[in-house]
Amino acid sequence: MNPGKRFENKFRESVQGLTIRINDKVFVKKGHAFSEESEADFLCFQKSGNVYLVECKSVSRKSFPFDQIKDHQERSLIDFELLHPSFHGLIALEFYNKESYRLPKRMFLIGIKDFLFYKTSCGRKSIPIKDAEVIGTECPYIGSRYDIKGIK
Repeated sequence: MNPGKRFENKFRESVQGLTIRINDKVFVKKGHAFSEESEADFLCFQKSGNVYLVECKSVSRKSFPFDQIKDHQERSLIDFELLHPSFHGLIALEFYNKESYRLPKRMFLIGIKDFLFYKTSCGRKSIPIKDAEVIGTECPYIGSRYDIKGIK
């Protein structure tokens, strides 16, 4: 299983409340299957009344390239937030060790507005771990799950 799908599974196992996986849209044209990318990976409903649209990304480097989040995903997360005050667009960003997925990893929840502000003002093409620490909420890996305290 690729690291991105592994992270999505781990994220889903870690979130409390109702979590719905948003599948990519697949269609067939002239006998070939094509996939249209979805707006995000998960829709998470919490007892608090908050609802989160979450895009999960996993990277084995010490910096996450901005171009890994597609324009339509950024727009979907922003548009979702504009629907209601209790709706939130998040990027769940995992930094893992490429030598082995079993080695320590770090995950951050970053609000889409904070992500876009950083992206447009930092003068970089990526976000290093040290800056993810500042603009995001770190979710420690405990046992076999992330402690996702940023989703309430």
